Amino acid sequence: MVKVLIIKPSSLGDIIHAASAVERIAAAAPDIQLTWVANEPYVYFVRGLPGVDEVLPFPRRSFVAGRFPLFVPEAIAWSRQLRGFDLAVDLQGLQRSGLMARLSGAEERFGPRDARELARLHYNRPIEIPARIRHAVDRLDYVADAVIAQSAVLARARGSDRTHMDSEPTGPRRPFRLAVPQPSRDEADTLLEGAERLVAVCPGTRWESKRWPVSRWARLVREMTTELRDVRPVLLGSADERPLAREIISQADVPGTAPLDLVGKGDLWTTAAILEGAECVVALDSAQLHLAAAVGTPTVSLFGPTDPVRFAPRGDEHVVLRREELTCLGCHKHTCPLERRACLPDLEVEPVLEAVRAVVGE
Repeated sequence: MVKVLIIKPSSLGDIIHAASAVERIAAAAPDIQLTWVANEPYVYFVRGLPGVDEVLPFPRRSFVAGRFPLFVPEAIAWSRQLRGFDLAVDLQGLQRSGLMARLSGAEERFGPRDARELARLHYNRPIEIPARIRHAVDRLDYVADAVIAQSAVLARARGSDRTHMDSEPTGPRRPFRLAVPQPSRDEADTLLEGAERLVAVCPGTRWESKRWPVSRWARLVREMTTELRDVRPVLLGSADERPLAREIISQADVPGTAPLDLVGKGDLWTTAAILEGAECVVALDSAQLHLAAAVGTPTVSLFGPTDPVRFAPRGDEHVVLRREELTCLGCHKHTCPLERRACLPDLEVEPVLEAVRAVVGE
């Protein structure tokens, strides 16, 4: 048995981006036992990803600067679980994740050479990712291809003493599709109460700089409800976004059938099932956007501080909207440093509604 450690604790969107790479590593040799290190809130979701045998929960919230040095004994005790692996792959590329790879004691420790915070110092098999490869999924796929091609551990498991140093993919790669478990689909059906022709609306995001104004979301929900035939908006998001959803619905003030508010209801796999059944998903650069793309649902996404070339879903079924005339786009700052944030607040409702209308065939 070959014991492989995958280190990609967060964020949820990044975990979704990494799923195809991890699936390929898991299938690279017979009898692989693959363990994924994931932050505690994502453990249940990661357990359902293809190729994953075990998940090692990382208690990230316990190891914060405010608790130093109190958490040191806990961190040492937790790190003992990292031992005993033959191969470690750091897909996070930070000092913390690189240290996890080193502490694993694995014979081979792979990670991107351009990892931040000098994490590459913990790898004995750093991977040079060509500058032309920019999208997050492509970068992770490249690392997976390099691991499969260059790992002596995997070569031995395949019954060979030779590795193939060319890590470039051979032929076109099939799009990754996430399979949603049937129990999650059943739970989604219960929550949806028979609603059909859904457009999922996902207004939440962790970054202040990515937010679209509540008034814009409210108008979008109102106009979708009144202008698109038989289309019912369903709001999705995490439990801490419930106040945001309530405010959007209040401002939308839709007569008759109200938008369906499922924010904070169901787990991540149930959310995936709802997204899978929607005709279209409207979202910011968030986990829900990448989850929708993974289950094959067309999306309309609103971008500002992050670069769609690196992070947006790809394909004709995915529409990306942003203020192209702005020079500050793609700043990648969590909080806008300008006196007035313009990239998303000034993005009007009309182009979003038109994109949704085109996707649902209205």
